[in-house]
Amino acid sequence: MRSNLVRAWSHDSFVPRPLSIVERLDIPRYEEFFGDFTAAAWHHAGEPQNFQSNWHIDCIVDHLMAVARREIKGPGPLIFKMPPRHKKSRGVNVLFPAWVWAQDPDPTKSGHGLMVRPGTLMSPGVRFAHLSYVSELSAEHSNACRTLIESDWYQTRWSERCRLTRSAVNHLSNGAGGERRAMTFQSVTGFGADIMVIDDAHDIKSVDSKAIRDDVLRTWDEVLQTRLNDPQTGIFILIMQRSHERDLVGHILAKEFNGMHVCLPAEFERDHPHVFVNPNWPVPRRTDSSSGTDGGPKIGQAWYDFRKPGEPLWKARFPKEELKRQYRTLTSHAAAGQLQQRPTAREGGLFKREWFANPVKFAPPALELVRARDLATAYDERQDPDFTVGLLMGRDPQTETFYILNVIRGRFSPGERENTIKSTAIWDGPSCQSAFRKTPVAPVNSRRTILLGCCRATW
Repeated sequence: MRSNLVRAWSHDSFVPRPLSIVERLDIPRYEEFFGDFTAAAWHHAGEPQNFQSNWHIDCIVDHLMAVARREIKGPGPLIFKMPPRHKKSRGVNVLFPAWVWAQDPDPTKSGHGLMVRPGTLMSPGVRFAHLSYVSELSAEHSNACRTLIESDWYQTRWSERCRLTRSAVNHLSNGAGGERRAMTFQSVTGFGADIMVIDDAHDIKSVDSKAIRDDVLRTWDEVLQTRLNDPQTGIFILIMQRSHERDLVGHILAKEFNGMHVCLPAEFERDHPHVFVNPNWPVPRRTDSSSGTDGGPKIGQAWYDFRKPGEPLWKARFPKEELKRQYRTLTSHAAAGQLQQRPTAREGGLFKREWFANPVKFAPPALELVRARDLATAYDERQDPDFTVGLLMGRDPQTETFYILNVIRGRFSPGERENTIKSTAIWDGPSCQSAFRKTPVAPVNSRRTILLGCCRATW
């Protein structure tokens, strides 16, 4: 069987071959449309399998083109959230830098002499930084990007614009001043970038460690924010699957968020907390690999998640049967985070939805009431503080049935917390008992158990 892998280019041996008329005519199309470039460059980046596209890949491609053309303003971040194995990392880390470096810095021949096209983040002078939780992942993407740029296919078309002058696994650079650095959160050193890509900031196996997680968040807050070469033109791009309520994306979204959030869960949920149906910065569709058959927005219309409830993101590769298998294999917490991009499952990791399959419109009279409160110990938005929660439950003494009547949850300052407690006590009435529990170091599931335990202990 004929291999699809290609031979890499070297300074000493490469001589560009003449291109056919068709090949020369394809070059402007590859430069104009990142999706066409991606399909043509796929094998030349070392990928042995055929390229398969889907509407969500078209969506990623168009958002990255908008970044390069500065239609999405920095510093962002632009966040892509979707399940594993959906080609998000390959496109952003490998193909995108090579496409940006293939652009003509002076297409109008104005003679400005700059190596970055004015008003854009396009051309071989753009500088990239790519961070991940582990060096092996960063190195893999860097090697693939180097393989693509040094390939015969790339060099016969763009060697005059982009030849690597440095090709170390953690640092690629070209003759126009462009760079692509690869690093981890533990190895961030003095550098500057125009486009900073963070891909999988957390290791799934260690994300529950608060110390390790906080180290990533601290690097984001205290180190990376000053690393854009120009905060007015540079931008952060995050590629993640959710792994914890307080992972990097959760940390960013808990604050005032001024970026763009492309959230595409494995199965569409109309009531998803971050459903991608009305983006703040609409990006028009420019890429349609389905030729108008996928049911999505037409060329020129703004991107959004057009699926019906329960519809898979990538039907051809991950149909419902495969997703069901993954749901059975993963824990509810892992499936909620990695597949559905909401790391706290709607049914929770401790309580299952089917246990509460009997909602009632009205609670019976004469219930014994108690409100249990779990009070957060700190209030500092920069530290991603805990939530204060007040749970009102009622027990029917005749049937021993418990009713969840009201939940109050929020991040309150000390004064706000005190006022909330007083106002809810008035609303609950004098017959409602109160229970307080303060557990600053208890794990999340333990706090839920303690909260309900407070209710039971009061009766």
